[in-house]
Amino acid sequence: MQKKNFQIENVPEGFCLCFNSACEKCAECLRYQAGLTAVANKAFGLAVYPQACKDGACSMFREARPVVLASGFTTIYDHLTRSQASGAAARVRKKLGNGSYYRYHHGTRLMSPEKQQEVLAILSDYGPTDALHFDRYVEEYDFS
Repeated sequence: MQKKNFQIENVPEGFCLCFNSACEKCAECLRYQAGLTAVANKAFGLAVYPQACKDGACSMFREARPVVLASGFTTIYDHLTRSQASGAAARVRKKLGNGSYYRYHHGTRLMSPEKQQEVLAILSDYGPTDALHFDRYVEEYDFS
């Protein structure tokens, strides 16, 4: 599994940044860590206001925790018959959305653990999923 270091390029557009070093949880906060990284690269953007932090609790706190994201699933239907694979792919496509399906399928869009479970739940209707795996896994921070 490939592990990515925290870099501002990994932060999605529109993610609120925080610069409140007085906050008790800033060392654990993804928004604050993103803000530290962004300082050299950005002149303006969305930010968390100090009023969000009251009585030691921040309403905008986001834990800086990495998750395992999947990239691509080009072989996930290989264990199925052609008919089963067609039906399974149609159900997965409907679940993920037609445009998103192809980005997930080819690995140009990373798939959250929740979406991975949704795909595997559909495939479980066609047989055991214990041996199924996505093409590649990446450890990344959870900006969702």
